Amino acid sequence: MSNESELIKALRAMVVTEDPPIEYRLHYNVAGDVVMCSMQQHPESDSYLVVTKAQYDLYHRYCVVKGKLTLIEHDTGLRVALVPRDRGFAVVKNHAALLLETEETFKNTEYYDYRNS
Repeated sequence: MSNESELIKALRAMVVTEDPPIEYRLHYNVAGDVVMCSMQQHPESDSYLVVTKAQYDLYHRYCVVKGKLTLIEHDTGLRVALVPRDRGFAVVKNHAALLLETEETFKNTEYYDYRNS
């Protein structure tokens, strides 16, 4: 019983300290590419931006332009749907991503062509 009361006294005597706030930083090079992320024990550097946790988590989608964090826009380019056909591009059967060159021979092939043809 005395051990229990000593434990309670010790727990009451404990000082609870708050965790220091986390500062999320993205470090970048001269070209503006994010080269490192830090949220504690920050390295000595002048080339960093303080960002939100969401930006920190998706750091690979950002670059730095004129000292500001900028979302990298990727050109999706032209998308053309291919569908199974009896002629067109020869591919390995059941593996449409494996396109066969015209000089290649393969036993199990199928064909894909543009949707509009």
